[in-house]
Amino acid sequence: MATEIGRADNKATALVTALGILLSVIVAVAPGRSLPVLPAVLVALAAMGFVIAMVASLLAIRPTFGGSLPPAGTYLHWAACTSPEEVLEDLATDRRAERLLRRSQIARHKFRLLRLAVDLTAIAVFILATGLLAALVE
Repeated sequence: MATEIGRADNKATALVTALGILLSVIVAVAPGRSLPVLPAVLVALAAMGFVIAMVASLLAIRPTFGGSLPPAGTYLHWAACTSPEEVLEDLATDRRAERLLRRSQIARHKFRLLRLAVDLTAIAVFILATGLLAALVE
């Protein structure tokens, strides 16, 4: 499961990088151009789509700690322990099923956000291409 979580994080990081490049190009080029209304609106919509996709990607990368109380069997729980005996007692408990369940949920959440980010990026690319074509036609 840790591999799946790592894969999702790597993909989301790559997507954030690509979206950052696209947004940088739009921000660098668009303000100096006087586009007709339709292409300008489409380019702005595409930029908003890229921003929303970037937010979804960043949420996929964002660490998840499991709420206000740290889950047992984690370094966050051990940091809250007041004695080595508490840590040893916690370590003696078999939590493989709990960990597998939690990591599966984390991986599923990350991949859902990543899928949303990719879908939004594809839609934004289509809108941007439409806006650029509209600018060439007008």
